[in-house]
Amino acid sequence: MTPVVEIALFLVIGRALAGLRRLPADMSAALSAWVLYVAWPAAALNSAQYVRWEGAMLGAAAWLWSVFAVAIAGCVAAIVLLGWKRATAGAVMLTSGTGSTAGFALPFIERYCGADCMAMAIVLAVLGSALAFSVLGVAAGCVMSQGRVCLRTIARRVLTLPPLVALLVGALLPSGVLPEVVLTASADLARTLTPVAVVGIGMHLKGFPPRAQLTPLAVGLVFRLIAAPALILAGLMLIGQADAAATKLLVLLAAMPPLVSAVALAREFGMEHDLSARMAALGAALALMTVPVWGMTLEYLL
Repeated sequence: MTPVVEIALFLVIGRALAGLRRLPADMSAALSAWVLYVAWPAAALNSAQYVRWEGAMLGAAAWLWSVFAVAIAGCVAAIVLLGWKRATAGAVMLTSGTGSTAGFALPFIERYCGADCMAMAIVLAVLGSALAFSVLGVAAGCVMSQGRVCLRTIARRVLTLPPLVALLVGALLPSGVLPEVVLTASADLARTLTPVAVVGIGMHLKGFPPRAQLTPLAVGLVFRLIAAPALILAGLMLIGQADAAATKLLVLLAAMPPLVSAVALAREFGMEHDLSARMAALGAALALMTVPVWGMTLEYLL
C-alpha cells in the first residue's frame, strides 16, 4: 500500500468515527493520549538501539528547532505588522511551528528514505519536533497568554515527556539488558503509532472553515507544508550538506502537517483551538499532495 493511500484511509476512518454518535465525545483525546503515552514511547525505546549517538544528530535536530523559531518570529510579525489577535497568531504559531512527525511521517520516510532511516526519524521526531514544541511552544504560549516565560512549566513538560524519557532509557541502558519480551512488546506497540495518530487527526476533519479563518489557515499551512521544508533544503544546500539521506530525512520531516498536540496546547493557553484543529486536519489532507511532491523533488535533486 502506498503511503498516500494508507494515510488517506486512516484519515477517512477517523472522520467516519467522528460522525458516530455512539463513541465517547473525547475519543480523539484518548487516541492522542495513546500516541503520546504508549505508541510513541515504545517506538522511541526501540529506535534508541539502532542509531549512532553523535554530534551530527543534535545538529539535525537543531534544524527542526529553527523552523519553530521562524514560526515564532512570524507570529510576532503578524501581531505587530498585520494586527492579528494574539489568540489567532498563537494558534497559527503552535500548529505551524512543528510537524506531525510521530506517526504521519513514517510511511513517507520509509518510501522515500528507506527502512534504514526509520529509527533516526523516530529519534529526530523526539529530539527535534517534540522537544522543540515542549520548550519553544510552551515558552511562546506562556509569554502570549501570561506575559512571562513559565520555566517551571517548561521543565515539567520536558522532564515528563514520555517519548523523551523512553528514548533516554533506551540510549543509556547497555545493549541486551532489556528482556526479549519487553522488546517484542514495545515493537508491537510501536506499530500502532501511525494508524492511531492519523485516525486521531482525521477526527478533527470538519466542513469548510469560516471566512475569518481562511487567511490564518492559508498563511500557517503555506509555511508548514511549503516554506518550512524549502528553508531546510535551502539551508542544507547552502552549507554544502553532503549526506543525501540525511537531507531527504530532514526536509521530509519539515514537510509534515501540523502536530495535533498543538490543539490541546492552544486550548490550554487560550488560543483559537478551533483554528488549530482545522489547521491540523486540513494540513493532513493537503499533505497527501505536498509530501509526495517533496519526496519526488528530493529524489530528482539528490
